[in-house]
Amino acid sequence: MANVSSKYDITARTLRYYEDMGLLYSTRSDDYAYRMYDKNAVRRLEQILILRKLNISIKLTL
Repeated sequence: MANVSSKYDITARTLRYYEDMGLLYSTRSDDYAYRMYDKNAVRRLEQILILRKLNISIKLTL
């Protein structure tokens, strides 16, 4: 996937926060320093961002 944080205009810290909450999952390989998000994770991120724009708590809905 392309650089997810720049594509969706969010910070890497925000992505890590969603991972810490258990809402997103990423993979990392030993030879690549960046986190990788599959199609399902990107779809999930899109859902999270829509909920945030609607001011709906993601803790209660996901």
